Amino acid sequence: MAILMICVLLLSGCVWQDAFPTSDSFQDSPPQTTNIAYANGPDNILDVYLPAQGSGPFPVVMLIHGTEVNKDYFTGTNTVQDLVAQGYAAVSIHYPEPVPTNPYSVMDDAACALAWIHNNSRTYPFDTSNVVVLGHSRGAAMAVLLAVIDEPGLLLGNCEYRLPDANWVKGAVGYGGSYGVPAVSFANSDFQKTLQNSVGMTAEQIQMLETLLTTVPPEEWRSSPQMPEPLRLLANYLPLTWLDGSEPPILLVHGENDERTPVIESQAFADILAAKGVPLTLVIIPGAFHRLNQDALRDPLFTFLSAVTGG
Repeated sequence: MAILMICVLLLSGCVWQDAFPTSDSFQDSPPQTTNIAYANGPDNILDVYLPAQGSGPFPVVMLIHGTEVNKDYFTGTNTVQDLVAQGYAAVSIHYPEPVPTNPYSVMDDAACALAWIHNNSRTYPFDTSNVVVLGHSRGAAMAVLLAVIDEPGLLLGNCEYRLPDANWVKGAVGYGGSYGVPAVSFANSDFQKTLQNSVGMTAEQIQMLETLLTTVPPEEWRSSPQMPEPLRLLANYLPLTWLDGSEPPILLVHGENDERTPVIESQAFADILAAKGVPLTLVIIPGAFHRLNQDALRDPLFTFLSAVTGG
């Protein structure tokens, strides 16, 4: 797919970061803040939460939930409340579950939601030069991919919005994620279940995939003749494919006693990031399980956000 990185605003002679409406204009005609459509599907919706004080522009944290929950997950964990209290705009997205005929739809949806943020700073007081993506569980891998992918346009084929050609995110936070490290993720029954249910793979196909991904270096996953065409497509959606040391900072957080995604998932991925020279912080929360623990996340999260956004 061609990558079209031309903003409508640029075509009209405007710069990417336009002037923001004043706080009075927001008060006079407040924009919609809940169940906002960012794509055509009925479940492609998001909520916008803005700080009570100030008129912005505010740095933005886009929140991506995991399986079996929805965009309200981050209010239930008090993550949204903490973000807006500290002066960040929070955008919590929802996406429909993938089906075998379109197994990568969730990642495309997340990319489209991110592009929506970048294209709506005239309606909402977003500082689109300071966008961080935070994901939990499956959303963690999605958040990291948005930070490390070199060609995000590959994910925007069916999206009406486009991303800038650089700095679409300043950093990513992954909490309790599985990042597709072959020797680790394929030993995780939950990861295998996801491949079976979402991608439609059989156990034999999963074993074959693990063998190929272990044999072929990640930087060759998209091009090696050893990789069948479907696996080359899959490689676009695996963070390891894109790592070259040019990535923005990443914060990985994991519960020590995560009962769903073993803590070794983040530890193994952190080792690879460090070897590639990616700016990295790894936080293991003693005694914590899979559910996002905002009390333990608070300090490392805001330290990270302050560092990457300059706040």
